[in-house]
Amino acid sequence: MRGDSIDIDISEMKGRYQLETDNIAGASTRDLMQSLTLYPFGFPVEIMTNSSEILESAKRSWGHYKSKFSLPPLKLTVEVDSNGGLERPSAPIVRVWDGVLFIVADPNNMIVCNLLKGDAYGWINQASLVDDRYLRYYLLEATVLSLISASRATPVHAACLSLNGHGFLLCGDSGAGKSSIAYAAAQAGWSYLSDDATYVANCAGKLLAFGNSHQMRFRPETLTLFPELSAKKITPRFAGKPSVEVPTADMREVSIVDEVKLDYAIFLKRGSSLPAQLLPIRPEVIREYVASTFIPTLEVQRLQERNMEYILALQHFDLHYNTFEEAFDLLEELAKAGIDVGIGIAPVILSMNDSHIPDLLKRASEAGAKKAFFNLLRLPGNVAPYFEQRLRERLPTKADRILSRLREARGGKLNSSQFGERMRGKGEQWEMVVRLFEMHCKRLGLNQEHAGTGLKANTFRRPTAQQNLFE
Repeated sequence: MRGDSIDIDISEMKGRYQLETDNIAGASTRDLMQSLTLYPFGFPVEIMTNSSEILESAKRSWGHYKSKFSLPPLKLTVEVDSNGGLERPSAPIVRVWDGVLFIVADPNNMIVCNLLKGDAYGWINQASLVDDRYLRYYLLEATVLSLISASRATPVHAACLSLNGHGFLLCGDSGAGKSSIAYAAAQAGWSYLSDDATYVANCAGKLLAFGNSHQMRFRPETLTLFPELSAKKITPRFAGKPSVEVPTADMREVSIVDEVKLDYAIFLKRGSSLPAQLLPIRPEVIREYVASTFIPTLEVQRLQERNMEYILALQHFDLHYNTFEEAFDLLEELAKAGIDVGIGIAPVILSMNDSHIPDLLKRASEAGAKKAFFNLLRLPGNVAPYFEQRLRERLPTKADRILSRLREARGGKLNSSQFGERMRGKGEQWEMVVRLFEMHCKRLGLNQEHAGTGLKANTFRRPTAQQNLFE
């Protein structure tokens, strides 16, 4: 690797990384006794070091996040070398090779990340330790976000907001207005998650977004749009364009969230010559956009692409607008028009198709369903003898067992016409199916709007003007 006067052999670095990690696993003689587990975006990360200053810097970056996932922790070990020189190096060079990420400033300041294993080892000098902004921006945060991006969540260059339970990714090139729209929307009552970088993960069939909701970043020229921010000073940064960083804790009107369930991906087209409108776009557009942030190594890309299919399942639109008011009106209409999707599983035939319930719920959840119910097979009138005849023709070895289960669920009969029992069953076998259904609904986040209300997912009554007569 060569650049900015750095001349380091990658194979040598991988060998040093392996030696150092082996030493740690085998109780290294180095004093790496201090450790701390933090939860960036909710994902556990264990940090091990010989310096309390490293842990304090990590707390400033991620101490405000809470645990969300029961996953093995990603691991970062950082050794501060007192003999590693007294000069803080310039910006590091980043390279990826064979599933390993190298962040190299000079021979005394570097971190090697095994993206596939989810761990990293680094060593820095005292000068890098003293400069907290350098340490966090170039070394700690770059390393941990790379580990998360490789195996926990897919990074997307997008702002993220929610309104009335509907989650929006706001995508677009630099200057498209992501941060401005995010701030203005948050001022108008939307819930804010992130303004530029969002991490997307498939969690139990739900596409969830995570981000840094504790800060907003603005370009200096956009502050003229918001008089209340005009006195803010440019925040010193090591890289990227000049910006003003403002903690959301200083914004009393802004409501923040730590995760958003996604429904829409919106590509911002500010200053469009077209009238203000939302236009559907092809999934290939978002595929190319999201893939542009993938870590450029095949093994890691395979992991990141697992989330791609879920992202492609979102509804995608181009948003053409010139003013915030135009953008808000269109987005609010989209949120109001959002229709809850559900799945009805019917008819359930005990000992025949009830085993398919978990897979059907999973597939429905992945497709965006939020509700679910199921009904027992009904056999009114002349349907019962016809059903039994065809059952014995098609499944002669299973027919008696299926009919027995059905009679058990119907109190000894093949059908019940009594109101309130027509769709449901009774007995031990039926209760097992109910528990199976409810367990998988809870795991997948289905029917959560009814949690604690006492409503049952497998019952349904059409509202009528005389509803009180049947209470």
